[in-house]
Amino acid sequence: MSEVPFNLEQARKRVEERVASNEVLGEVDIAPVPDLDTAGLYAFSVMPRAIGRAGEVIFLVGPDEMLAAGTATDFDRLMVRVGVGTTPNVLDLPAFARRFLRLRVLRNGVVLERADAHPLIKPGQLPARRFLPPTYDFGKDGARYRFWVFDTDRFVPVFWDVRVAPSGATTFATEE
Repeated sequence: MSEVPFNLEQARKRVEERVASNEVLGEVDIAPVPDLDTAGLYAFSVMPRAIGRAGEVIFLVGPDEMLAAGTATDFDRLMVRVGVGTTPNVLDLPAFARRFLRLRVLRNGVVLERADAHPLIKPGQLPARRFLPPTYDFGKDGARYRFWVFDTDRFVPVFWDVRVAPSGATTFATEE
């Protein structure tokens, strides 16, 4: 008998089972987030109806594991699964930034190619002399991503310097 491949509906059922046992969440809306699907894991947004986006939790679901956004150890496990710290160029800078922002630091934002690259940036809010273009480096210590983002939750530009070690351990520094 052949095994049926893990699919989106099976993943959704796993999320439903997980949140059904959590009385704190109450009634929730569950929606796929396909642009965050990574390494065979399906991404789902779970939003409690009582508080909406303020209580959003994102889960990455596979046949044998479920990772939760905002959890350092789960994000590190994801980096190992993807191979970010061991294999060069497995996630380009925009793809990495999107996953880092949404799955590790629980933010929304747009990577900036220029200091004034977002229509909501006020003149002088990010002086051109402070701006550094997005960069990616890879070496024996793993991957390093550096980028400015216009944080669309707080409407401020934020610089991120993120390192992913071969072990998956992710460290970061930020400045506004």
